[in-house]
Amino acid sequence: MRLPLAPGCTLFALRLPGGTPAASSSPLDHFALRPPPAQPVVVAPAVQPVVVAPPVQPVVVPPLLRLLLRSLHREKGKTRQARPRSAGTAGNKNKQTAREASSPAGNETGSTTVEDLPADVLACALRRLDGPSLAAASCATAGLRALASDPDTWRALCLAQWPSLDTHQHSILGSAAISPQRLFADAFPFPSDDAAPAASSDSDQHLPGELISAVDVYHKGAPIFSRAVETSTSSSWFLTSPFRVDAVDCKNPVPAASISPAELELSWIVVDPRSGRAVNVSSRRAVAVDRHWYTGETLVRFAVVLGGCKFEATVTCSEEAGCLREVSLTVEDADGAAASGECSLRLLAAAMAGPRKGGEKEGEEAKRRYDEFVSSKRGRKESKARREVLVDLCCSAVSAVAVLSFLASVVLR
Repeated sequence: MRLPLAPGCTLFALRLPGGTPAASSSPLDHFALRPPPAQPVVVAPAVQPVVVAPPVQPVVVPPLLRLLLRSLHREKGKTRQARPRSAGTAGNKNKQTAREASSPAGNETGSTTVEDLPADVLACALRRLDGPSLAAASCATAGLRALASDPDTWRALCLAQWPSLDTHQHSILGSAAISPQRLFADAFPFPSDDAAPAASSDSDQHLPGELISAVDVYHKGAPIFSRAVETSTSSSWFLTSPFRVDAVDCKNPVPAASISPAELELSWIVVDPRSGRAVNVSSRRAVAVDRHWYTGETLVRFAVVLGGCKFEATVTCSEEAGCLREVSLTVEDADGAAASGECSLRLLAAAMAGPRKGGEKEGEEAKRRYDEFVSSKRGRKESKARREVLVDLCCSAVSAVAVLSFLASVVLR
């Protein structure tokens, strides 16, 4: 008889102590099933999640920061060279150099920069920049600042921008009190109108005893007229008379053939030779182009508004004769009256000491302020005219009442 067994089971017989199998009614009672041996339980380790690291982004160092790091690296190198060296210092320096070379910042500071060029080459390159670019380059590093502060560089830049500075019998830039860099910083940007009213009301303000006007007229960017005019301002006649400076007199016109008045540009720099300060009182571009009502000549106006007054430079062009007949500077107050020499000097001194404004839109700002000044002056004139009409009506009414009263008194007698 076959007994079905589970896989891995073993049959064995049960014997009595006497050695014979125990009596049983069933033959299966003499056998027992032996379970299979227990297998060891193997526990699988927990699966750890795989974390993918993000890619490392390269460190981008701006050029200006790179130049600063380069300068700091050089300063550190000079400091280390100044210290006394020993046997152990060389090894530490090599380790430090290796660490700097392995770091990103060390790679950037170790690269070649513009300061690695010879000083003569850098100075030649700086001379080819314009004024704003040269001023921006001087703010990069101490080395570039030292090269950009060269007086000869700024003198050449000022002469290229304003040729009239070298037409004076004694060169304006040759004075020890006038720094070329300071002159460019004063004359290139536009004067601000914020500090002029407060400063102009100061009675103890120092007034210039002499003014030098550097006048340059350009046509399509090329200079066609340059002249420097010296004006003495210490006399009582000048202080009490209306302010006016003539660079070109109508008796001695300047030839200027085939020019378009609308394309003219003007720079009028007023310099105080005693203090060395300057201010440009021209809007550079024309704010108005008119026709003279009698002669028919073209009047090109350049103006800035300072302290509630208008500094207006007028270029009178005769297209038929092909010449500049007159170039003059005048000052008007808010009512349209000519300002005196003393009032004009106070406004000029306040503008020289005040802040400046730069930017490409300053020409449009000067044109806007000029239009506001003209409209305000027109409104003042209309209001004054209405007041005068009311006063005339009142005077006429009083006169009529007096005449009627006199006639009534004569009739009723």
